[in-house]
Amino acid sequence: MPRGYGGTAILWKKELDTLITPLTIGNERIQGIEISGEPNLIILSVYLPCKGTSDHIDEFQDCIALLNEIVCTYKLTHQIIIGGDLNEDIINGPSSQRKASFTEFMEDHSLETKFTGSTFIHSNGHDTTAIDYFLYQNSYKHSVLEIKKLDIGANVSDHYPIKMVLQHRRYLIQQKSLNDFLKPKINWDRIDKEKYENNINSKLSNKNSEIKSVEDITNAFTQLNEIIKQSTQALIPTRKIGRKRPKLQVMNEEIKVALKNKKIAFFKWKINGRPKETDNLYLKNKKQTTHALRKECRLEVAKRRLCERQKLVDARTADRKMFHKIIKNQRGKLSKFIDQLNVDDEIFYNEDIIEGWSTHFHQLAKKIPNPNYDNEYLELIENEAKIIIDICKQRFKHCPITNKEMEKAISDLNRNKAVDYFGINAENIIHGGKQLQQYLQLLFDKSFEFGCISDILKIGILFPVYKNKGDIKSAKNYRGITVTPTYSKLIEKIIKIRENPVILKNQNPLQRGFTENTTPLLCELMIEEFERESKDLKLPTYIALLDGKSAFDVVVHSNLIRRLYQAGISDQSIILIDSLYKNATSCVKWRNNTSQIFEIEQGVRQGGAISADLYKLYVNPLLNILSGTGLGGHIGDIGCCAPTCADDVAIISNNPMELQMLIDIAANFSKREGYTLQPTKSVVIPISTSTKSIEIDENYWNINKNPMPVVEHSTHIGIQKCQKKFCKTYC
Repeated sequence: MPRGYGGTAILWKKELDTLITPLTIGNERIQGIEISGEPNLIILSVYLPCKGTSDHIDEFQDCIALLNEIVCTYKLTHQIIIGGDLNEDIINGPSSQRKASFTEFMEDHSLETKFTGSTFIHSNGHDTTAIDYFLYQNSYKHSVLEIKKLDIGANVSDHYPIKMVLQHRRYLIQQKSLNDFLKPKINWDRIDKEKYENNINSKLSNKNSEIKSVEDITNAFTQLNEIIKQSTQALIPTRKIGRKRPKLQVMNEEIKVALKNKKIAFFKWKINGRPKETDNLYLKNKKQTTHALRKECRLEVAKRRLCERQKLVDARTADRKMFHKIIKNQRGKLSKFIDQLNVDDEIFYNEDIIEGWSTHFHQLAKKIPNPNYDNEYLELIENEAKIIIDICKQRFKHCPITNKEMEKAISDLNRNKAVDYFGINAENIIHGGKQLQQYLQLLFDKSFEFGCISDILKIGILFPVYKNKGDIKSAKNYRGITVTPTYSKLIEKIIKIRENPVILKNQNPLQRGFTENTTPLLCELMIEEFERESKDLKLPTYIALLDGKSAFDVVVHSNLIRRLYQAGISDQSIILIDSLYKNATSCVKWRNNTSQIFEIEQGVRQGGAISADLYKLYVNPLLNILSGTGLGGHIGDIGCCAPTCADDVAIISNNPMELQMLIDIAANFSKREGYTLQPTKSVVIPISTSTKSIEIDENYWNINKNPMPVVEHSTHIGIQKCQKKFCKTYC
């Protein structure tokens, strides 16, 4: 059995979380972190192989090679500190192959160190050799203030700890400036809702309710924003500034007593000369009271942990507040922190990252001609959409908003969400009372009558959200979630209430995403049942997972208008949806900074109340075409060739040729609709449901003659699909 050995770890104070990023490089012997500052630092903790095995030289040189790769990667942009147990005396030790390899590595990268004396204690109790070091680059030695060996009486290790003191500038000023502008989230449980409603009513009673034009509507919404903000700010409890938080994370009566005893014992030990003799009464008392305090703290932490677990057990399935609290705790502060952003091979650092986000999402929002699309067809659709809007305006009949629709729209608003561009959220409307509801109903009804949505209701705040796959520092691995104005959400919800029956009537049964009273898991259930059917019939199974590049962000508005008209959506709703997306704008928010506003020329906003329904209508003809071919997967005599969740399309078949035919249909549809299927991210998974197999040429499956990867496993709607015969799907 090989000898076991320890690992490595790097610890830091919690308040440094925003400055530190753990690195994925290294192995069990080499761990690293990146510290933002001036300059940026890479700190590596190492534990190199000892000489107790026959292949220790090879293991040692493998670690040196990995260190060399890390240093070569970062030395031009970072200063590098390497510290740990080298298991080799690189200064006074005898010549050896290991020592020669390490000194050569140091010379190649201009690394230096300082001799602090013998750091390893032999089992006989005597110091024998120096094998623990801190290494730093020659260009950084002016910032190294001290390196010394510590002699700590309580140390039970066979190594002496080594201390290094650096002079390093952190971005504390920037952090403080961000906190100065940070707006605390309003806790509506602590606000007098009755007083808030009275404030709103008193200010609305003086308002002129006469609306004659779209400009009057815009002015009315602007004034209403001020009324709501003033009424809210007047009732927010004063924030306590400068209050010291307790150093202990937990506190109860037992801990208070133990803490008091510890302080008394420490004081007595201090005034008696801080004795270090192990049998000294004052030192013993100090240690005992410290132990008692820690014990009480651990007991309280354990009790609270059990209480939290019990809360999870007792919580309702639909308790969304508890669900999001758990997610937030699991993510932590470091999981989504980045200090650089890659946008089309252009790197943005620190405070310039907001500019990078703006560039990325502005490019997605631009309508740029693509030679791979059917541009002649797209131009015809654009002209047809203009005709459709003209027809709708001629046939337009105003359908007034009812009290029931308004009440339903307000009750459907999601609470505890981020505020919009104007600082308004759902609670401002929900707790505003009947008079605010009636005033909003008047403004919305006039907007519906004029067939025009004011431009100030189209300004969204876009938040980049990591997709949990790929490089976290690459912009293409983020989706933009838009917080639309709360008033726009209400308008969209009213439209959804009116048109949802028509949308559901037209929706293909294979579409399982964002549909009331159903779950996206039914999409995966279809695939699972098809696999079982194929296994019973001893037929092979092939699954193609298609990936559309930024599918929601590149929806062509003219194609969408045409689709709404074909589905039988009312003339008034078509005009309103067209107005909602015409002259729409967004700005990116990142670390409490906001970018410049840019225009949205295409796409449906992820986060909008009706966006998912619009996208389902947009992609619905593809599912109708695929189902109509009769090709692909069947369960019995029921066709299930393309189980879909919104933009996640999975094509299934027992025949590789049929699978390619269906892929070709999807590719042709994407050209006509102005989006791109990515051949490198779209994959094929052959599932082993039969011992029989069909001979398939290499790179047989393709999208527009670009080969699709054939993989053993991939994720579909959050569930891993596996190629192996006895491998089950898992979340």
